[in-house]
Amino acid sequence: MTLEPIEGAALFPPAVSDDGLVYTFTIRDEATWSNGDPVTAADFIRGWRRGMEPGIATDYAFLFTDHIQGASKYVRWRRDAVAALTALSRLREGWGVDREDVEALVRHPIWKEIPGHSALEADREHAADKLASLDVDWVPLYDRVFRQHVEQFDAAFKDVGIEAPSPKTLVVTLTSPCAYFLDLTAFPTLSPCHESIERLRERRNGAPITAEGLVVYDPQWTKPDYHRNGYPGLITNGSYRLARWRFKRRARLEVNPFFQAQVLGQCLPGRPHGAITHHDQSGPWHPGQRLQKRVYPFVVSQAPHEEEHRWTPSRLAGRGEAGHVHAQRDHHAFLAHWLQPW
Repeated sequence: MTLEPIEGAALFPPAVSDDGLVYTFTIRDEATWSNGDPVTAADFIRGWRRGMEPGIATDYAFLFTDHIQGASKYVRWRRDAVAALTALSRLREGWGVDREDVEALVRHPIWKEIPGHSALEADREHAADKLASLDVDWVPLYDRVFRQHVEQFDAAFKDVGIEAPSPKTLVVTLTSPCAYFLDLTAFPTLSPCHESIERLRERRNGAPITAEGLVVYDPQWTKPDYHRNGYPGLITNGSYRLARWRFKRRARLEVNPFFQAQVLGQCLPGRPHGAITHHDQSGPWHPGQRLQKRVYPFVVSQAPHEEEHRWTPSRLAGRGEAGHVHAQRDHHAFLAHWLQPW
């Protein structure tokens, strides 16, 4: 039994600067996605940036803003822009706005160009009604704010302390030393994202954001058999790949044939080949949820053509009182794995 970290997608340990602020991770040469593509530093940047975006992983954005240099400023800039674009979009469409929309516009530079803005700001209680009734052509104002934000979108992110000087090198700069930063790298929000997800990104006139300024992906991207816009289905980089998933009914994980890490045999009970099938008879389950012996009746750990091997609760109990496996760990390899006590 150990809680010592082992290598995930990157070599362990990373190089850490003397002041504890700069972490340099080297992605393993054999780290690959389940379609054979190499895992790169850009995949981690894509995943981490997605985790900062308003409307996607907002609840966990603090994992970045509290620790990574420039992340807090970037997230605040994005949130303010989304709020302002949402308000301007409503006004452009002739809809009403509320006090929250007014506050968003007051924080934005475009506020100074709105006729009578000083009087509106002085009367916040009635500003929303007065703003909607102004004789203003909101279309060009909205278009200009949208265009300016798109132009600054990628440039602003360059100030965040995450960079890839080479395809296999990820450099992270913190705001202050963090003793548990490596613990955070094993958290699902910090997992990489394969570039194929961009095929399902919503765009406005070719821009990488929606009319409200949000980064939005088709919510079906997590399905292995979804192929809109040429999407190949969910691509992962752990020891197992999600082969089939029926919401609240059934999930089947099959071995990722491109996975080469030495941890393969430690990921799920049974031999490190074949497949895992979860049959849910007691409640909903989804990849990433911890499977516990009280939740499922059995796990099939062999492929269909092999002799079936069932892991019952009593047999799982021999691997620890909780008798659990962590499915999310098997479907994405993070920068570092953390072993569960068996």
